[in-house]
Amino acid sequence: MLITSHFFFTVLISKLLSLTGLEFYFALIAGVAVDIDHLFVNNKWIRDVKNFFQLKKIEQGVNQHSLLQEPLFGISTALLVGIILHFTLTIRWWISPLFLASHIFFDALMKFSHYPWQPFNKFHYRGFIPSGTRREFYISIVALIILFIFY
Repeated sequence: MLITSHFFFTVLISKLLSLTGLEFYFALIAGVAVDIDHLFVNNKWIRDVKNFFQLKKIEQGVNQHSLLQEPLFGISTALLVGIILHFTLTIRWWISPLFLASHIFFDALMKFSHYPWQPFNKFHYRGFIPSGTRREFYISIVALIILFIFY
């Protein structure tokens, strides 16, 4: 899923939960900024960005996720981070796991291989929604504009 779509869903859920201040920022980190791992997992994301604007879709179709974006490892880590944040910064413990789970859920719908039990099992499946299309980009931008205007 494109970062604009993750941003839309994270802001929407944050607004519905009335998150403000540090809680909102940590929601953005868990729901959107976790995609920074694409920079470290492989270098095909550079070609993906270029092809996205030239060919109207992402051509690589490779899994660019680290273990942090797979359900078992990611949610376990987010729970631990949430508990630590709760006791150090008085941020509600469930914010980090909820927003990382939403990120993982929306990525799980995308049409490439997902490994939900990594690193313990090689089971994988493919999502059903084409990943990284211009249509998704435009819809998410319009949705963000509407969200900021009317909410």
